[in-house]
Amino acid sequence: MSDTVTHLDFETRSAVDLNKAGAYRYAMDPSTEVLCLSYRVGDGPIQRWSPGDPPLQVARMLAHNAAFERAIWNHTLGWPTLSPEMQDCTLARGVAVGLPASLEMLGQVLGAPVQKDKDGHRLMLKLCKPRKVHDDGRIEWWSDVSDLDRLAAYCDQDVRSECAVDERLPRLSGRERAVWELDQQINDRGFALDVSRVQAALSAVTEAKRRADRRMWRITEGKVGTCSQTGKLVGWIVERGIPCASVAKGEIDEIVLLADLFDDPLVEDVIRLRRSAARSSTAKYKAMLDCVCPDGRVRGTLAYHGAHPGRWAGRLVQPQNFPRVDDPDAVEAALALLHRADAVDAIEAVVGPPMEVLSKCLRSMIVAPAGKKLIGGDFSNIEGRVNAWFAGEHWKLDAFRAYDAGEGPDLYRVMAGEILDKTPTDISKVERQTTGKVPELACGYQGGLKAFQKMAYTQDPPVRVTDAEARSIVRLWRDRNPGIVASWSELQDAAIQAVEA
Repeated sequence: MSDTVTHLDFETRSAVDLNKAGAYRYAMDPSTEVLCLSYRVGDGPIQRWSPGDPPLQVARMLAHNAAFERAIWNHTLGWPTLSPEMQDCTLARGVAVGLPASLEMLGQVLGAPVQKDKDGHRLMLKLCKPRKVHDDGRIEWWSDVSDLDRLAAYCDQDVRSECAVDERLPRLSGRERAVWELDQQINDRGFALDVSRVQAALSAVTEAKRRADRRMWRITEGKVGTCSQTGKLVGWIVERGIPCASVAKGEIDEIVLLADLFDDPLVEDVIRLRRSAARSSTAKYKAMLDCVCPDGRVRGTLAYHGAHPGRWAGRLVQPQNFPRVDDPDAVEAALALLHRADAVDAIEAVVGPPMEVLSKCLRSMIVAPAGKKLIGGDFSNIEGRVNAWFAGEHWKLDAFRAYDAGEGPDLYRVMAGEILDKTPTDISKVERQTTGKVPELACGYQGGLKAFQKMAYTQDPPVRVTDAEARSIVRLWRDRNPGIVASWSELQDAAIQAVEA
Protein backbone atom coordinates (compact mmCIF):
# COMPACT_ATOMS: atom_id res chain seq x y z
CA MET A 1 0.00 0.00 0.00
CA SER A 2 1.24 3.47 -0.82
CA ASP A 3 2.18 5.75 2.06
CA THR A 4 0.44 8.68 0.37
CA VAL A 5 -2.63 9.59 2.41
CA THR A 6 -5.73 11.26 0.98
CA HIS A 7 -7.49 13.44 3.55
CA LEU A 8 -11.13 13.94 2.62
CA ASP A 9 -14.52 15.10 3.83
CA PHE A 10 -18.02 14.70 2.36
CA GLU A 11 -20.95 17.08 2.69
CA THR A 12 -24.30 15.41 2.07
CA ARG A 13 -28.03 15.93 2.29
CA SER A 14 -30.89 13.54 2.90
CA ALA A 15 -34.52 13.27 3.93
CA VAL A 16 -33.34 10.78 6.56
CA ASP A 17 -32.39 11.90 10.07
CA LEU A 18 -28.75 10.86 10.46
CA ASN A 19 -28.94 10.79 14.26
CA LYS A 20 -31.85 8.33 14.25
CA ALA A 21 -30.91 6.29 11.19
CA GLY A 22 -27.16 6.01 11.68
CA ALA A 23 -24.54 6.34 8.97
CA TYR A 24 -25.31 3.10 7.12
CA ARG A 25 -29.09 3.47 6.80
CA TYR A 26 -28.51 7.14 5.92
CA ALA A 27 -26.01 6.32 3.20
CA MET A 28 -28.25 3.64 1.66
CA ASP A 29 -31.35 5.84 1.47
CA PRO A 30 -32.38 6.85 -2.07
CA SER A 31 -32.81 10.49 -0.98
CA THR A 32 -29.20 10.82 0.21
CA GLU A 33 -26.92 12.83 -2.09
CA VAL A 34 -23.35 14.07 -2.00
CA LEU A 35 -23.23 17.85 -2.32
CA CYS A 36 -19.46 18.17 -2.44
CA LEU A 37 -16.23 16.42 -1.51
CA SER A 38 -13.00 18.18 -0.56
CA TYR A 39 -9.74 16.28 -0.45
CA ARG A 40 -5.99 16.68 -0.18
CA VAL A 41 -3.44 14.15 -1.40
CA GLY A 42 -0.36 14.12 0.81
CA ASP A 43 0.93 17.67 1.27
CA GLY A 44 -0.74 18.89 -1.90
CA PRO A 45 -3.40 21.58 -2.31
CA ILE A 46 -7.06 21.20 -1.35
CA GLN A 47 -9.07 19.88 -4.30
CA ARG A 48 -12.79 19.38 -4.84
CA TRP A 49 -14.88 16.62 -6.33
CA SER A 50 -18.41 17.37 -7.55
CA PRO A 51 -21.22 15.04 -8.58
CA GLY A 52 -20.60 13.87 -12.14
CA ASP A 53 -16.81 13.81 -11.80
CA PRO A 54 -14.99 10.46 -12.13
CA PRO A 55 -14.60 8.45 -8.89
CA LEU A 56 -11.55 9.21 -6.76
CA GLN A 57 -8.74 6.69 -6.63
CA VAL A 58 -7.17 6.38 -3.19
CA ALA A 59 -4.66 3.96 -1.69
CA ARG A 60 -5.02 5.17 1.87
CA MET A 61 -7.67 7.56 3.15
CA LEU A 62 -7.91 9.59 6.35
CA ALA A 63 -11.07 11.18 7.70
CA HIS A 64 -12.58 12.27 10.97
CA ASN A 65 -15.20 9.59 11.65
CA ALA A 66 -13.98 7.30 8.90
CA ALA A 67 -17.06 5.06 9.16
CA PHE A 68 -19.33 7.81 7.81
CA GLU A 69 -17.06 8.61 4.90
CA ARG A 70 -16.75 4.91 4.12
CA ALA A 71 -20.54 4.45 4.20
CA ILE A 72 -21.05 7.36 1.78
CA TRP A 73 -18.22 6.13 -0.47
CA ASN A 74 -19.47 2.54 -0.62
CA HIS A 75 -23.25 2.91 -0.49
CA THR A 76 -24.25 6.40 -1.66
CA LEU A 77 -21.70 6.73 -4.46
CA GLY A 78 -21.17 3.01 -5.07
CA TRP A 79 -17.47 3.48 -5.78
CA PRO A 80 -14.96 0.60 -5.67
CA THR A 81 -15.17 -0.78 -2.15
CA LEU A 82 -13.28 1.10 0.53
CA SER A 83 -12.34 -1.13 3.50
CA PRO A 84 -11.35 -0.17 7.06
CA GLU A 85 -7.83 -1.46 6.36
CA MET A 86 -7.46 1.35 3.79
CA GLN A 87 -8.49 4.06 6.25
CA ASP A 88 -7.20 6.08 9.16
CA CYS A 89 -9.49 7.91 11.58
CA THR A 90 -8.63 10.96 13.67
CA LEU A 91 -11.78 10.49 15.73
CA ALA A 92 -10.64 6.99 16.78
CA ARG A 93 -7.11 8.18 17.51
CA GLY A 94 -8.47 11.03 19.61
CA VAL A 95 -10.86 9.05 21.80
CA ALA A 96 -8.19 6.35 22.27
CA VAL A 97 -6.13 8.86 24.27
CA GLY A 98 -9.09 10.36 26.13
CA LEU A 99 -9.71 13.38 23.88
CA PRO A 100 -13.08 14.69 22.60
CA ALA A 101 -14.79 12.98 19.69
CA SER A 102 -15.94 16.12 17.85
CA LEU A 103 -13.51 17.64 15.35
CA GLU A 104 -14.18 21.14 16.68
CA MET A 105 -13.40 20.30 20.31
CA LEU A 106 -10.48 18.06 19.35
CA GLY A 107 -8.86 20.89 17.39
CA GLN A 108 -9.32 23.25 20.33
CA VAL A 109 -7.84 20.81 22.86
CA LEU A 110 -4.84 20.11 20.63
CA GLY A 111 -4.27 23.79 19.90
CA ALA A 112 -4.35 23.11 16.17
CA PRO A 113 -3.55 26.16 14.02
CA VAL A 114 -6.56 25.44 11.79
CA GLN A 115 -9.95 25.25 13.53
CA LYS A 116 -13.38 24.13 12.36
CA ASP A 117 -15.54 26.74 10.63
CA LYS A 118 -18.45 27.40 13.05
CA ASP A 119 -20.48 29.60 10.68
CA GLY A 120 -20.06 27.04 7.93
CA HIS A 121 -21.22 24.35 10.34
CA ARG A 122 -24.51 26.18 10.90
CA LEU A 123 -25.00 26.46 7.12
CA MET A 124 -24.27 22.73 6.74
CA LEU A 125 -27.00 21.90 9.29
CA LYS A 126 -29.45 23.89 7.16
CA LEU A 127 -28.48 22.45 3.77
CA CYS A 128 -28.28 18.82 4.86
CA LYS A 129 -32.06 18.64 5.43
CA PRO A 130 -34.97 19.18 3.03
CA ARG A 131 -36.53 22.61 2.76
CA LYS A 132 -39.89 20.92 2.37
CA VAL A 133 -41.25 17.41 1.80
CA HIS A 134 -44.51 17.47 -0.17
CA ASP A 135 -47.44 15.15 0.45
CA ASP A 136 -46.63 13.25 -2.74
CA GLY A 137 -43.11 12.53 -1.45
CA ARG A 138 -41.41 15.12 -3.64
CA ILE A 139 -38.47 16.76 -1.85
CA GLU A 140 -37.67 20.45 -2.16
CA TRP A 141 -34.04 21.24 -1.28
CA TRP A 142 -32.22 24.42 -0.36
CA SER A 143 -30.40 25.29 -3.58
CA ASP A 144 -29.06 28.82 -3.40
CA VAL A 145 -25.79 28.80 -5.39
CA SER A 146 -24.00 31.10 -2.95
CA ASP A 147 -24.92 28.77 -0.06
CA LEU A 148 -23.56 25.77 -1.94
CA ASP A 149 -20.34 27.62 -2.72
CA ARG A 150 -20.03 28.56 0.95
CA LEU A 151 -20.62 24.92 1.90
CA ALA A 152 -17.77 23.81 -0.35
CA ALA A 153 -15.47 26.30 1.39
CA TYR A 154 -16.59 24.89 4.74
CA CYS A 155 -15.75 21.40 3.47
CA ASP A 156 -12.27 22.64 2.46
CA GLN A 157 -11.76 23.99 5.96
CA ASP A 158 -12.76 20.66 7.52
CA VAL A 159 -10.04 18.93 5.51
CA ARG A 160 -7.47 21.50 6.68
CA SER A 161 -8.62 21.00 10.25
CA GLU A 162 -8.36 17.21 9.91
CA CYS A 163 -4.83 17.56 8.57
CA ALA A 164 -3.83 19.79 11.49
CA VAL A 165 -5.31 17.33 13.99
CA ASP A 166 -3.63 14.40 12.22
CA GLU A 167 -0.21 15.99 12.74
CA ARG A 168 -0.77 16.30 16.50
CA LEU A 169 -2.39 12.97 17.36
CA PRO A 170 -0.44 9.80 18.14
CA ARG A 171 -1.06 6.79 15.92
CA LEU A 172 -2.93 3.81 17.27
CA SER A 173 -0.59 1.05 18.38
CA GLY A 174 -0.50 -2.05 16.21
CA ARG A 175 -2.68 -3.95 18.65
CA GLU A 176 -5.15 -1.08 19.06
CA ARG A 177 -5.27 -0.56 15.32
CA ALA A 178 -6.33 -4.20 14.95
CA VAL A 179 -9.09 -3.64 17.54
CA TRP A 180 -10.37 -0.60 15.66
CA GLU A 181 -10.39 -2.45 12.33
CA LEU A 182 -12.33 -5.31 13.91
CA ASP A 183 -14.78 -2.79 15.37
CA GLN A 184 -15.33 -1.30 11.92
CA GLN A 185 -15.82 -4.74 10.35
CA ILE A 186 -18.42 -5.64 13.00
CA ASN A 187 -20.26 -2.38 12.38
CA ASP A 188 -20.11 -2.87 8.60
CA ARG A 189 -21.59 -6.35 8.93
CA GLY A 190 -24.25 -5.52 11.53
CA PHE A 191 -26.92 -8.00 12.56
CA ALA A 192 -30.22 -9.15 11.11
CA LEU A 193 -33.65 -8.26 12.48
CA ASP A 194 -36.97 -9.99 12.04
CA VAL A 195 -38.53 -6.79 10.69
CA SER A 196 -42.11 -8.09 10.59
CA ARG A 197 -41.77 -9.14 14.24
CA VAL A 198 -40.41 -5.71 15.14
CA GLN A 199 -43.35 -4.06 13.38
CA ALA A 200 -45.81 -6.27 15.25
CA ALA A 201 -44.12 -5.54 18.58
CA LEU A 202 -44.18 -1.79 17.89
CA SER A 203 -47.90 -1.97 17.09
CA ALA A 204 -48.49 -3.79 20.38
CA VAL A 205 -46.42 -1.24 22.30
CA THR A 206 -48.36 1.63 20.71
CA GLU A 207 -51.68 0.03 21.61
CA ALA A 208 -50.55 -0.77 25.16
CA LYS A 209 -49.46 2.84 25.67
CA ARG A 210 -52.78 4.10 24.30
CA ARG A 211 -54.65 1.93 26.76
CA ALA A 212 -52.42 3.02 29.62
CA ASP A 213 -53.09 6.67 28.78
CA ARG A 214 -56.83 6.04 28.63
CA ARG A 215 -56.74 4.26 31.99
CA MET A 216 -54.68 7.10 33.50
CA TRP A 217 -57.33 9.58 32.32
CA ARG A 218 -60.12 7.50 33.85
CA ILE A 219 -58.45 6.94 37.22
CA THR A 220 -57.56 10.63 37.63
CA GLU A 221 -60.95 11.76 36.30
CA GLY A 222 -59.33 13.65 33.46
CA LYS A 223 -56.78 15.56 35.54
CA VAL A 224 -53.90 13.59 34.02
CA GLY A 225 -54.40 12.94 30.32
CA THR A 226 -51.45 10.65 29.60
CA CYS A 227 -48.83 8.68 31.49
CA SER A 228 -46.16 11.08 30.22
CA GLN A 229 -47.69 14.15 31.90
CA THR A 230 -45.43 13.90 34.93
CA GLY A 231 -46.07 17.42 36.23
CA LYS A 232 -49.83 16.89 36.31
CA LEU A 233 -49.34 13.46 37.86
CA VAL A 234 -47.23 14.93 40.69
CA GLY A 235 -49.90 17.57 41.29
CA TRP A 236 -52.68 14.96 41.39
CA ILE A 237 -50.78 12.86 43.95
CA VAL A 238 -50.11 15.91 46.14
CA GLU A 239 -53.80 16.87 45.95
CA ARG A 240 -54.58 13.49 47.49
CA GLY A 241 -52.44 14.34 50.51
CA ILE A 242 -49.34 12.28 49.64
CA PRO A 243 -45.97 14.09 49.58
CA CYS A 244 -44.50 13.90 46.06
CA ALA A 245 -41.95 16.04 44.24
CA SER A 246 -41.17 13.73 41.32
CA VAL A 247 -42.29 10.51 39.68
CA ALA A 248 -38.84 9.73 38.30
CA LYS A 249 -37.69 6.13 38.32
CA GLY A 250 -35.77 6.47 41.58
CA GLU A 251 -38.82 7.79 43.44
CA ILE A 252 -41.42 5.24 42.36
CA ASP A 253 -40.96 2.70 45.15
CA GLU A 254 -41.11 5.37 47.85
CA ILE A 255 -44.36 6.75 46.42
CA VAL A 256 -45.85 3.24 46.36
CA LEU A 257 -44.82 2.80 50.00
CA LEU A 258 -46.40 6.14 50.97
CA ALA A 259 -49.58 5.25 49.06
CA ASP A 260 -49.78 2.04 51.06
CA LEU A 261 -49.25 3.93 54.35
CA PHE A 262 -51.95 6.45 53.38
CA ASP A 263 -54.21 3.58 52.27
CA ASP A 264 -54.67 5.06 48.78
CA PRO A 265 -54.82 2.25 46.19
CA LEU A 266 -55.54 4.70 43.36
CA VAL A 267 -52.13 6.32 43.77
CA GLU A 268 -50.54 2.88 43.74
CA ASP A 269 -52.40 2.10 40.53
CA VAL A 270 -51.35 5.25 38.67
CA ILE A 271 -47.73 4.99 39.80
CA ARG A 272 -47.47 1.39 38.62
CA LEU A 273 -49.19 2.45 35.41
CA ARG A 274 -46.66 5.25 34.96
CA ARG A 275 -43.71 2.91 35.58
CA SER A 276 -45.00 0.38 33.07
CA ALA A 277 -45.75 2.95 30.35
CA ALA A 278 -42.48 4.83 30.84
CA ARG A 279 -40.21 1.89 30.05
CA SER A 280 -37.55 3.33 27.76
CA SER A 281 -36.60 -0.12 26.50
CA THR A 282 -39.79 -0.44 24.45
CA ALA A 283 -38.78 2.70 22.50
CA LYS A 284 -36.09 0.52 20.94
CA TYR A 285 -38.68 -1.02 18.62
CA LYS A 286 -39.17 2.35 16.92
CA ALA A 287 -35.38 2.85 16.88
CA MET A 288 -34.95 -0.51 15.15
CA LEU A 289 -37.24 0.50 12.29
CA ASP A 290 -35.55 3.91 12.04
CA CYS A 291 -32.08 2.45 11.49
CA VAL A 292 -32.61 -0.94 9.83
CA CYS A 293 -31.05 -1.07 6.36
CA PRO A 294 -32.91 -2.26 3.23
CA ASP A 295 -31.43 -5.74 3.63
CA GLY A 296 -32.94 -6.11 7.11
CA ARG A 297 -29.70 -5.54 9.02
CA VAL A 298 -28.83 -2.91 11.62
CA ARG A 299 -25.31 -1.52 11.37
CA GLY A 300 -23.16 0.87 13.35
CA THR A 301 -24.33 -0.03 16.86
CA LEU A 302 -20.87 -0.03 18.44
CA ALA A 303 -18.85 3.10 19.26
CA TYR A 304 -15.13 2.39 19.51
CA HIS A 305 -13.68 3.71 22.79
CA GLY A 306 -17.07 5.18 23.61
CA ALA A 307 -16.29 5.04 27.34
CA HIS A 308 -13.12 6.59 28.74
CA PRO A 309 -11.50 3.32 29.95
CA GLY A 310 -11.76 2.00 26.39
CA ARG A 311 -15.03 0.08 26.52
CA TRP A 312 -17.45 0.18 23.62
CA ALA A 313 -20.56 2.33 23.89
CA GLY A 314 -23.88 1.46 22.31
CA ARG A 315 -25.45 3.49 19.54
CA LEU A 316 -28.87 3.51 17.83
CA VAL A 317 -30.71 0.50 19.35
CA GLN A 318 -27.91 -0.05 21.91
CA PRO A 319 -28.10 -3.86 21.95
CA GLN A 320 -25.81 -4.04 25.02
CA ASN A 321 -28.63 -2.55 27.10
CA PHE A 322 -31.49 -4.89 26.26
CA PRO A 323 -33.35 -6.07 29.39
CA ARG A 324 -32.20 -9.36 30.83
CA VAL A 325 -34.49 -12.34 30.19
CA ASP A 326 -35.18 -14.46 33.25
CA ASP A 327 -38.11 -16.42 31.83
CA PRO A 328 -37.49 -17.46 28.21
CA ASP A 329 -40.73 -19.48 28.16
CA ALA A 330 -42.71 -16.30 28.79
CA VAL A 331 -40.91 -14.59 25.91
CA GLU A 332 -41.63 -17.52 23.59
CA ALA A 333 -45.30 -17.37 24.56
CA ALA A 334 -45.47 -13.62 23.89
CA LEU A 335 -43.77 -13.95 20.51
CA ALA A 336 -46.33 -16.56 19.48
CA LEU A 337 -49.09 -14.02 20.16
CA LEU A 338 -47.52 -10.92 18.60
CA HIS A 339 -49.07 -11.20 15.15
CA ARG A 340 -52.62 -11.63 16.42
CA ALA A 341 -55.07 -8.77 16.00
CA ASP A 342 -55.73 -8.87 19.74
CA ALA A 343 -52.03 -9.23 20.67
CA VAL A 344 -52.18 -6.89 23.68
CA ASP A 345 -55.19 -8.66 25.20
CA ALA A 346 -53.69 -12.07 24.50
CA ILE A 347 -50.29 -11.22 26.01
CA GLU A 348 -51.92 -9.75 29.11
CA ALA A 349 -54.14 -12.81 29.57
CA VAL A 350 -51.50 -15.46 28.90
CA VAL A 351 -48.17 -13.92 29.96
CA GLY A 352 -48.50 -10.71 31.97
CA PRO A 353 -48.44 -6.89 31.77
CA PRO A 354 -47.87 -6.15 28.05
CA MET A 355 -45.29 -3.36 28.37
CA GLU A 356 -43.13 -5.37 30.77
CA VAL A 357 -43.40 -8.48 28.63
CA LEU A 358 -42.63 -6.64 25.39
CA SER A 359 -39.51 -5.08 26.90
CA LYS A 360 -38.24 -8.62 27.56
CA CYS A 361 -38.85 -9.59 23.91
CA LEU A 362 -36.27 -7.19 22.48
CA ARG A 363 -33.45 -9.74 22.23
CA SER A 364 -35.70 -11.97 20.15
CA MET A 365 -35.89 -9.36 17.40
CA ILE A 366 -32.29 -10.21 16.48
CA VAL A 367 -32.25 -13.30 14.30
CA ALA A 368 -29.78 -15.45 12.43
CA PRO A 369 -29.90 -15.33 8.62
CA ALA A 370 -30.75 -18.49 6.73
CA GLY A 371 -28.16 -21.19 7.30
CA LYS A 372 -26.61 -19.39 10.29
CA LYS A 373 -26.88 -19.69 14.07
CA LEU A 374 -26.74 -17.11 16.85
CA ILE A 375 -24.36 -18.05 19.65
CA GLY A 376 -24.44 -16.03 22.86
CA GLY A 377 -21.46 -15.61 25.14
CA ASP A 378 -20.30 -13.45 27.98
CA PHE A 379 -17.23 -13.00 30.15
CA SER A 380 -17.79 -14.58 33.55
CA ASN A 381 -17.41 -11.88 36.24
CA ILE A 382 -14.78 -10.07 34.17
CA GLU A 383 -14.76 -7.00 36.44
CA GLY A 384 -14.13 -9.10 39.54
CA ARG A 385 -11.40 -11.17 37.89
CA VAL A 386 -9.48 -8.13 36.62
CA ASN A 387 -9.85 -6.35 39.94
CA ALA A 388 -8.57 -9.33 41.91
CA TRP A 389 -5.65 -9.80 39.51
CA PHE A 390 -4.58 -6.14 39.72
CA ALA A 391 -4.82 -6.12 43.51
CA GLY A 392 -3.30 -9.55 44.15
CA GLU A 393 -6.42 -10.74 46.02
CA HIS A 394 -5.16 -14.33 46.03
CA TRP A 395 -8.07 -16.01 47.81
CA LYS A 396 -10.43 -14.64 45.15
CA LEU A 397 -8.17 -15.69 42.27
CA ASP A 398 -8.01 -19.20 43.77
CA ALA A 399 -11.80 -19.22 44.01
CA PHE A 400 -12.07 -18.22 40.34
CA ARG A 401 -9.69 -21.01 39.36
CA ALA A 402 -11.72 -23.53 41.37
CA TYR A 403 -14.95 -22.39 39.73
CA ASP A 404 -13.44 -22.57 36.25
CA ALA A 405 -12.23 -26.09 37.00
CA GLY A 406 -15.72 -27.12 38.13
CA GLU A 407 -14.55 -27.57 41.71
CA GLY A 408 -16.19 -24.60 43.44
CA PRO A 409 -19.14 -22.16 43.35
CA ASP A 410 -19.07 -18.92 41.42
CA LEU A 411 -18.03 -15.77 43.29
CA TYR A 412 -21.43 -14.12 43.18
CA ARG A 413 -22.86 -17.03 45.18
CA VAL A 414 -19.92 -16.91 47.56
CA MET A 415 -20.49 -13.20 48.27
CA ALA A 416 -24.26 -13.60 48.60
CA GLY A 417 -23.66 -16.45 51.04
CA GLU A 418 -21.37 -14.27 53.16
CA ILE A 419 -23.95 -11.49 53.28
CA LEU A 420 -26.97 -13.71 53.92
CA ASP A 421 -25.13 -16.18 56.15
CA LYS A 422 -25.87 -19.09 53.83
CA THR A 423 -23.77 -21.65 52.04
CA PRO A 424 -23.21 -20.79 48.35
CA THR A 425 -25.22 -23.81 47.23
CA ASP A 426 -28.29 -22.49 49.08
CA ILE A 427 -28.26 -19.14 47.27
CA SER A 428 -31.17 -18.67 44.87
CA LYS A 429 -30.87 -17.21 41.39
CA VAL A 430 -32.41 -13.93 42.52
CA GLU A 431 -30.16 -13.73 45.60
CA ARG A 432 -27.12 -14.38 43.42
CA GLN A 433 -28.06 -11.41 41.23
CA THR A 434 -29.11 -8.85 43.83
CA THR A 435 -27.02 -9.81 46.87
CA GLY A 436 -23.98 -11.33 45.19
CA LYS A 437 -23.45 -9.62 41.86
CA VAL A 438 -24.47 -6.11 42.88
CA PRO A 439 -21.97 -5.81 45.78
CA GLU A 440 -19.17 -7.17 43.57
CA LEU A 441 -19.84 -4.62 40.84
CA ALA A 442 -20.74 -1.68 43.08
CA CYS A 443 -17.99 -2.08 45.68
CA GLY A 444 -15.14 -3.42 43.58
CA TYR A 445 -14.04 -0.05 42.24
CA GLN A 446 -14.28 2.00 45.44
CA GLY A 447 -18.07 2.40 45.37
CA GLY A 448 -19.73 3.07 48.70
CA LEU A 449 -23.22 3.25 50.15
CA LYS A 450 -24.81 5.35 47.38
CA ALA A 451 -23.17 3.39 44.57
CA PHE A 452 -24.50 0.15 46.05
CA GLN A 453 -28.02 1.54 46.49
CA LYS A 454 -28.11 2.98 42.97
CA MET A 455 -26.92 -0.24 41.34
CA ALA A 456 -29.34 -2.32 43.39
CA TYR A 457 -32.20 -0.15 42.21
CA THR A 458 -31.27 -0.60 38.55
CA GLN A 459 -31.95 -4.33 38.84
CA ASP A 460 -35.09 -5.80 37.34
CA PRO A 461 -37.13 -5.80 39.50
CA PRO A 462 -35.62 -2.84 41.38
CA VAL A 463 -34.27 -3.57 44.86
CA ARG A 464 -34.47 -0.79 47.43
CA VAL A 465 -31.80 -1.02 50.14
CA THR A 466 -31.82 1.07 53.33
CA ASP A 467 -28.78 3.09 54.35
CA ALA A 468 -28.13 0.73 57.26
CA GLU A 469 -28.33 -2.39 55.06
CA ALA A 470 -26.12 -0.87 52.36
CA ARG A 471 -23.55 0.34 54.90
CA SER A 472 -23.36 -3.14 56.45
CA ILE A 473 -22.95 -4.86 53.08
CA VAL A 474 -20.26 -2.42 51.90
CA ARG A 475 -18.33 -2.86 55.15
CA LEU A 476 -18.55 -6.65 54.90
CA TRP A 477 -17.36 -6.61 51.29
CA ARG A 478 -14.37 -4.42 52.12
CA ASP A 479 -13.42 -6.58 55.11
CA ARG A 480 -13.47 -9.64 52.86
CA ASN A 481 -11.34 -7.96 50.14
CA PRO A 482 -8.45 -6.17 51.93
CA GLY A 483 -6.09 -6.45 48.95
CA ILE A 484 -8.52 -4.71 46.61
CA VAL A 485 -9.25 -1.98 49.18
CA ALA A 486 -5.50 -1.34 49.61
CA SER A 487 -5.01 -1.17 45.83
CA TRP A 488 -7.30 1.85 45.51
CA SER A 489 -4.89 4.23 47.22
CA GLU A 490 -1.92 2.55 45.54
CA LEU A 491 -3.41 3.07 42.08
CA GLN A 492 -4.33 6.65 42.89
CA ASP A 493 -0.80 7.40 44.08
CA ALA A 494 0.64 5.79 40.94
CA ALA A 495 -1.65 7.86 38.72
CA ILE A 496 -0.64 11.09 40.44
CA GLN A 497 3.04 10.21 40.17
CA ALA A 498 2.63 9.41 36.46
CA VAL A 499 1.04 12.79 35.78
CA GLU A 500 3.63 14.67 37.81
CA ALA A 501 6.60 12.84 36.25
